[in-house]
Amino acid sequence: MFDNSFSRMKAILVLAAVIVTSCAPATPNAVQPTATFQILPTQVPTIEPTPLPAPATSLPAPTQASPTQLQPTRVLATLAPTQAPAPPQPKNPPQALSYVDQNLGIAFMYPPEWENLPRASDAPAGVTLRGPIVGEGPEPIIFAMLVEMGPANEKSVKDVLDKQVAALPENVRGGVQRTSLTLGGEAAEQVTGLPSRSGDIETFVLHNSTLYDILLEPYDVNNPSLKPYLDQVRAAYKVVLSSFRFLK
Repeated sequence: MFDNSFSRMKAILVLAAVIVTSCAPATPNAVQPTATFQILPTQVPTIEPTPLPAPATSLPAPTQASPTQLQPTRVLATLAPTQAPAPPQPKNPPQALSYVDQNLGIAFMYPPEWENLPRASDAPAGVTLRGPIVGEGPEPIIFAMLVEMGPANEKSVKDVLDKQVAALPENVRGGVQRTSLTLGGEAAEQVTGLPSRSGDIETFVLHNSTLYDILLEPYDVNNPSLKPYLDQVRAAYKVVLSSFRFLK
């Protein structure tokens, strides 16, 4: 009987425990920790530069020339001196022509392009040289050099010219220009501005009581038609004067 009572009591306790358990508030479930995500740094990929395509036509690579090896030359023991070439010789100018007149007692040189003209039998003693014809148009220019001579009573060429100039009109005297020089070893004077048809330049010299007049015409520095040729005729005139000499 005791055993049955104990078994009955045991069963009641088990049932009571079940009931208590089922009636007890539910215990909240424990929150489980969620998984933590770790953000790792993203590695940026390295972008390599893309090389540009080569041009379709490329210049050829320069070729390196191999240096030429100089072979040593054999030096002669004795070197012959090299003679420098002679400089070219200037062309000789045309030889001046010579005029000599024993009767007139004078001699001089004159350019070869000038012509010694014969004088008429009734003309006074002297010399006539004619230059080359120059100029254009119906009236060419003919230059001439004359050597005139005549007796003079004056003691000097200056006295001769003083007398001639004093006899000129006053308005003409102002245009006369005189220059002193020596001709043939004698004192001389060169004069421009004396009355003439086309202008002239005259050189006077007195020798043994004879007056010599060496004249170039036409000569006018203010004449435009003569200007292109004055240098040439002055040079010819200078040849005569620089070589003029007396023979007696």
